[in-house]
Amino acid sequence: MHYAELWERFVADGRVEPTPRPTRGRHFKAEVVAIVNDPALFRRLDRIRQAVAGFPGAVPVPDHFLHLPILTLGPVAPRRPRPGEWSAADLTGLSERAGTLLADRPRLAIDIASVNATATEVFAELRPPEQLSSLRERLCALGGVECERPFVPRLPLSHFTRTGNGTHLAHTLEWFRNRPIGRITVAQLTVIVVHARRLHPARHRLAELPLRRPDAT
Repeated sequence: MHYAELWERFVADGRVEPTPRPTRGRHFKAEVVAIVNDPALFRRLDRIRQAVAGFPGAVPVPDHFLHLPILTLGPVAPRRPRPGEWSAADLTGLSERAGTLLADRPRLAIDIASVNATATEVFAELRPPEQLSSLRERLCALGGVECERPFVPRLPLSHFTRTGNGTHLAHTLEWFRNRPIGRITVAQLTVIVVHARRLHPARHRLAELPLRRPDAT
């Protein structure tokens, strides 16, 4: 769905809902993400996050958890995995295959653009979105629980813990619409494991998946 359509739907629906978190099943899940580590960008995002923090039930994403979601792989089993789950050995092999799949893909210059929202998340749009969608399509060859779901390239900025009036939030976010935030270089992707039932847990990095340098042959 186009970014403009997401915003129009959010404004029209006028509500926010708790960000989905599993209450049953495995406690940990594996994901492929592009970690954002740019102190200058953090400072530019602070104004947005502080504005959203005043909204009841909103929980801004802290600096340590800022990343671009690329692909959710699925739940991680501590011992014997069931169908649809990953073991530590599985993830090691997957990381090696992912590195091979991405070996010819160049680094990306991504603009962190206009603020947007859905009922469960405030996020920044990424442009051009097609580059990240292409990376995700390549990685879907590895398997993942979300490969058949629509993908919205984004930088999550806040989540919600309860229902609320989205109209008020839309008015707050309107000032940040169509105002460029910054630019980042995606030089690598990272396979991480996080606690699936917490909003912004600590990340355990399993593997780095470097993208090709512009001058590499």
